[in-house]
Amino acid sequence: TDGYCENNGKKNALASIGVFFADNDPKNLSERLLGERQTNNHAELYAAIRALEIVNNEEDIIIFTDSTYVINCCNIRNLLKNFDLVNRLNDLLKERKGKSIFKHVRGHSGIYENEQANKLAYLGSKKSHVKEFNFSVSKLTIKEYFNQ
Repeated sequence: TDGYCENNGKKNALASIGVFFADNDPKNLSERLLGERQTNNHAELYAAIRALEIVNNEEDIIIFTDSTYVINCCNIRNLLKNFDLVNRLNDLLKERKGKSIFKHVRGHSGIYENEQANKLAYLGSKKSHVKEFNFSVSKLTIKEYFNQ
């Protein structure tokens, strides 16, 4: 998985994602993000979420990401930003029957699958259609969420 953000940290930022399974796999994704938060971290998180949503809940999955931020958001309890996405990521992980493993790969280092996810993420930024999140944003505070 990979996230992309043109003008990251600026008002005119535009974020998108890429999820790569294999060459010519119909599950491969390239999408733009909706909303005010157009950041690289937002895109990285959403790419991992979309991968988890696509894969059968009972299948084991290894998510390769160049984002240590995403890996550090798994089972996190003291989050200040992106709580909606971290909430969704952790909900998906809790619901899964198959194993979910996150592995860090070094970005832009010639790893084929990561380079393909990166290309898909970049292509997502060129799309005119904007993907709406298909999950509700939790109204719970961080403390309330983890005390459920």
